[in-house]
Amino acid sequence: MKAEMIAIGNEIVFGHTINTNASLVAQQLEKIGIEMCYQSGVRDRYEDIANVLEIALKRVDLVILSGGLGPTKDDLTKEAVFEYFDEELIFNETAMQDIKNYFEHVQKTMTENNMKQALFPANCIILKNICGTASGCLYQTSDKKFVALLPGPPKELRPMLQILIDEHLKQKVEGVYLTEDIKLFGIGESEVVGIIDEFLGVFENIEIAPYVAEGCTTIRIKSFGINKEEAHTRLIPYKKSLEKCLAPYIIGNNDKQIEQLVYENLEKLGATIAVAESCTGGLLAGRLINNSGISRWLKESFVTYSNEAKSKYLGVSIESLKNYGAVSEEVAEEMARGVANATNSDIGVATTGIAGPDGGTEEKPVGLVYISVAIYDKCYTYKRLFTGERQEIRQHTVQTALYYLYKQLKRLENE
Repeated sequence: MKAEMIAIGNEIVFGHTINTNASLVAQQLEKIGIEMCYQSGVRDRYEDIANVLEIALKRVDLVILSGGLGPTKDDLTKEAVFEYFDEELIFNETAMQDIKNYFEHVQKTMTENNMKQALFPANCIILKNICGTASGCLYQTSDKKFVALLPGPPKELRPMLQILIDEHLKQKVEGVYLTEDIKLFGIGESEVVGIIDEFLGVFENIEIAPYVAEGCTTIRIKSFGINKEEAHTRLIPYKKSLEKCLAPYIIGNNDKQIEQLVYENLEKLGATIAVAESCTGGLLAGRLINNSGISRWLKESFVTYSNEAKSKYLGVSIESLKNYGAVSEEVAEEMARGVANATNSDIGVATTGIAGPDGGTEEKPVGLVYISVAIYDKCYTYKRLFTGERQEIRQHTVQTALYYLYKQLKRLENE
């Protein structure tokens, strides 16, 4: 089954709201074997909605529209969709009762304009909204295609989408998709393609492609089968071959972020850690703290932005700061060793750099960063030169620091 998603709303089209629903819907449909083939956005206009719906129905089996189900005059998704199908909207008792129950639950008074949210065609299935007043619906066309209307707010769409999938779509699908990601770091997309070019492309029931996001290159393997077992059997040989080719760069699979991998390795080693940050200003510690339970291993975190703070809290020598500057290999190493010593931790990680837009020189340009990992009696310091806006440079620094930390933890685990 092929699907298309249409996000309705001026705020989406004009760029005021990011359509996060699209990725959620695509991911959830893929899990049950429905392939998202197209996504689009359209204004709150009758003609625009009708035009994009007509196009969608010619090329997919399932059309999902999100947004425009509210109680105001500009919420006209239902009206536009069912005018296109020449279906009359009538009062639906089930939808009305759901709306009343919601208002009773939140202890608010229902207004007259909420009545329009209970209008639906007679031959549709009502999808309950457990987080709001905008009920959705599932409608089957005369040529056996399906149109689903869901609310726009993500907190309302998520549970309704699950109802749509569990109660109505699963039984209409033959076969499943299985997706596995191989996450890489320290290698660019073009270099990856050069190594695994023979594996990339669309084959019978297998699709392999590279993606770049958050500083990582990801190889996504998508397999189709009658059931999960068949899809998994088809996927495994490709996964093993790719892992063999890319072994030095692999940092994980699927949904795990690199900070989760760092946390898991800290647990395995029973190692404590402390962080000293200059240019990243606490972002690195924040990523580690994304892990519940990190308090067992993360002892302390310092933001030492000034030279005085580096010297006072980390013991960085005045001579090093004077002779090499705050952004230098020497100072980065002293910061990493210093934070480990100051907190009696097994590991110290430090970042120092020039995030810009000011402060760069010909010798030390904007984007120059040093990352140091002091781990037990050894220290590893890395020089990187990033490009981009200030926040991008800071985020690249954090992602790279986590990668270097992870690689050192893996080295210890394998010794």
